[in-house]
Amino acid sequence: MTTKLNDPIRELPYHPMTDLINSLKEKRTAQGITQETLAERVGVTRQTIIAIEKAKFVPSVKLALALADALEIPVNELFWLGSLARASQPDPIPTDVKTK
Repeated sequence: MTTKLNDPIRELPYHPMTDLINSLKEKRTAQGITQETLAERVGVTRQTIIAIEKAKFVPSVKLALALADALEIPVNELFWLGSLARASQPDPIPTDVKTK
């Protein structure tokens, strides 16, 4: 299989396993929900919740949606790509450039 040089999938600036950030623990604890209760609500083990909170496990889309639904928040408030947050930040203004 050959890959085109301009293949957008190959040019993505992130690595999904390392750049998926989540606020699961913060959102869960803010609502007073235990790991065990959340795990029961979405049909996984407490260990799975722990692994997601510690960014040791990337949940499937189905599980991510179930977690967001169980916490009654949008999925993008629970999970996001770190590289997208970095990409959306403006570049710093160079200090050596003179302005009028």
